[in-house]
Amino acid sequence: MTPALVSEMLADRLNGIEAALAQVRLGQPSAVQELRHHLLDILTLVERDPGLDAAADDLHRAARAIVEIEQTDPGARARHDRLLGDARRRLLVRLEMAGFELMARDLREP
Repeated sequence: MTPALVSEMLADRLNGIEAALAQVRLGQPSAVQELRHHLLDILTLVERDPGLDAAADDLHRAARAIVEIEQTDPGARARHDRLLGDARRRLLVRLEMAGFELMARDLREP
């Protein structure tokens, strides 16, 4: 695969991740599976990197936690939202460390 094709595929997967995260924040359990699918696709596009694997796993776990918490506890929800944002940032940082140039839109907060 050419670097341009890999970058295009990565951008597509990141767009899918952002869409899935928006649905996760709305409490949609099916979005966690969609997120997992995009994360696994990203891991197949890049050279094996344990740090990137861990960042992807953290994001998946944080998303699962969001949809599993009780909606009646705003404190827990806020904490899990922060964890989800932190996990998202770690994934993007790891992708940059792997040599991918991310556009500014990928780095902004949702």
